Amino acid sequence: MQALICWFEQHPGTAGWFQAIGVIISLIGAICVASYQNRAQRTLATTEHRRNETQRLKTFIALGEHAGELVRTSDSHLGSEQPELVAFYTVSGYQRSSFDALTRTFSAFPYLELPGTETLSFALSLSDSFTLASECIAAAVECWPQRHEAFGRAYRSLTEEHLPNMDYYLQELRTILENQAGDLKH
Repeated sequence: MQALICWFEQHPGTAGWFQAIGVIISLIGAICVASYQNRAQRTLATTEHRRNETQRLKTFIALGEHAGELVRTSDSHLGSEQPELVAFYTVSGYQRSSFDALTRTFSAFPYLELPGTETLSFALSLSDSFTLASECIAAAVECWPQRHEAFGRAYRSLTEEHLPNMDYYLQELRTILENQAGDLKH
């Protein structure tokens, strides 16, 4: 230890060099800590963003499932031979107000906050299918008492096109949700 002190006394500029090296090491350390914190914050923000996207997708799927149930219920009532069912459930306005409320909810949904263009495409297609199914049901209800050809066209369009499309888009959205949930676990 004594030899080291003597060596420092014989070389007067050595302390300045050690001080300069210490400052450089401190700067590098500060930069590394700031970089690590920035990276951790970005990772946390990305994870939070993905969770929010997943939650919005779950909300949209629940909305789509509710719309599907409403369309299926109307479909079963329209296909019924019991006029009192159609009159009570459909013509009474109960179903019409439900369809209108769901249409407004679909219109107000923040589609651009869903994850990815494929999800956006399926979500918009589901919304469009619901709107078209709603219009078919309204047209079929108008024609129901007479059961003429327009009822048949509207009803066939509902059962053969719009309802299967809604089921397909919902299934695709569920698949995307499962994949996204798997990505969040990793």
